[in-house]
Amino acid sequence: MDTTFHSIAYFAQNESSGHFYHYHKSVQEALKPHLAHVAVYVPKNSHFVNPPQHWQKWFSPFYNKSNRKKFWKDCVRLFRQKSDGKRIFFIEFFGRRDFFLYSMAAFLFAKKNDTLWVLYRDDLTIRNKKDLRMIRFCSKLLKKKCDLKPLTDNELLADYYSPWFGQRPTVLPILTAKHSPFKVSKKKKLVCSWLGNPRPDKGAHEIAHLVEIEDPASSKIELSVSGATFFPPIKNQVDLQLRRVALAEDEYFEALSRSDVILLPYCPRLYKQRTSGVFVEAILMGKVPVVKAGSWLAHELSRFDLDELILDWNAPDFFSNLFVIVSDSKIITKLKKMQEAYLAFHGEDNFAKSLQKVVQS
Repeated sequence: MDTTFHSIAYFAQNESSGHFYHYHKSVQEALKPHLAHVAVYVPKNSHFVNPPQHWQKWFSPFYNKSNRKKFWKDCVRLFRQKSDGKRIFFIEFFGRRDFFLYSMAAFLFAKKNDTLWVLYRDDLTIRNKKDLRMIRFCSKLLKKKCDLKPLTDNELLADYYSPWFGQRPTVLPILTAKHSPFKVSKKKKLVCSWLGNPRPDKGAHEIAHLVEIEDPASSKIELSVSGATFFPPIKNQVDLQLRRVALAEDEYFEALSRSDVILLPYCPRLYKQRTSGVFVEAILMGKVPVVKAGSWLAHELSRFDLDELILDWNAPDFFSNLFVIVSDSKIITKLKKMQEAYLAFHGEDNFAKSLQKVVQS
């Protein structure tokens, strides 16, 4: 009996949607040779210049209260599609309200032989109790109705979610495609970049503080950040370069490619068990990531004996320390080993193999 796959991508607005576009496109490419039909469902208001085959405009926005009924009907319509074979539905990113509507539609209208893949990439220990109760309640509903396959994207979250399901969720790779060899930086000016959305949880305060550190080595630093970042008066000689807030995928990888150091002062409380695609991409593209203690990012670096990259972001010799790090051949050697391990696990080949194993399980 033929199996069809239905990938839910209601955050993918266009080719510049970053993770959402690239991720679901890779899911489709990985499973297309092995299943009868692989479809991706995107927002009705999306606009793709060259949409991949079988990408369907399907979902209404749900943030507006008046549109939630439409979104509910779209979820119902999703599960009421006619099919004689086995169906797999995959949702990899969600909030409390949209997951509730999706789950209720699945509970009422999905078939008993349907398989539901849910990627629990969020650390619910940092969310409010209402979120936690709702998502756990919905998960129990899905498990009662269908074959629920819980997935996560790191081992720490797999440990956390195991008691929920009475089984350990499958850990999927954090998909990323591009990579470059590590090399010791020989530039006179070190390019240090803060990429992604300029949010407080990603260290906006720490980044802003960098222009106040009166380290003489600041004159040899190019600090490349989003133009939306608020900075106090500059007290050092850092070369501050402001980028556009929203970068297309090629612009993002170009910014990553020209960087030497990737600044990742993510909040340890909010990122204790939460992953970072920028961190993984930095490792695979041969860049030096520097992080704060207590985060998942720090946990990953410690696994490869790279505690030197877990920094004190208030240190008066912060910039001088960066030059020591990037010129240390021992650190670069350890980063190369980490890159090899990450490429083996998080690369596109293993991502495809991992999805295929879940289909067969």
